[in-house]
Amino acid sequence: MKGGVSRTVAMLGGLIAAAWLGGFVWFADDAVRVPPPPPAADGIVALTGGAERVAAAIDLLQANRGRL
Repeated sequence: MKGGVSRTVAMLGGLIAAAWLGGFVWFADDAVRVPPPPPAADGIVALTGGAERVAAAIDLLQANRGRL
């Protein structure tokens, strides 16, 4: 009976480790993908935030992602 318990614990530990590793591989694969460009919008708004917000809004307008 003792061998069956340790085998079950080892199997459960292996399954947990495999699930963790699989999740990490999925995360790493997803992290290196380039996100798709934002869809076209009716307008571009540069709200408060980082220093590059106005430049980012201008870049979106130049890429025809919003109407003037």
